[in-house]
Amino acid sequence: MNARQVGYYVALALIWGVSFTLIVRVVAVFGWVGAVSLRAFAACVILGVLAFATRRKLDFGGAWRPLAIVGSTTVAGQLLGLSYAAPRIGTAMAAIIVGTIPLFSMVIG
Repeated sequence: MNARQVGYYVALALIWGVSFTLIVRVVAVFGWVGAVSLRAFAACVILGVLAFATRRKLDFGGAWRPLAIVGSTTVAGQLLGLSYAAPRIGTAMAAIIVGTIPLFSMVIG
């Protein structure tokens, strides 16, 4: 891994970690399952819009299994657990956990 890739991972962790401020409020309004579903739906919409804007086809080919493993373990697993626990652990601990999700994606992927 070169310095540019490390910089991308650090930027991703910072951007991803900012979302902790909304987690407790979203969970209070939609519940923990609704919060995860809302985040997943928003990510799908953003990915679709970016693919359309850049005129790229979303073709995963035979590489869908590794993506499914990383998605289910890091995104679904951690966000489900975090959304369930966020009202109980507070925003500071939630921020730390959310900030580590890209790191776990890198390690598992």
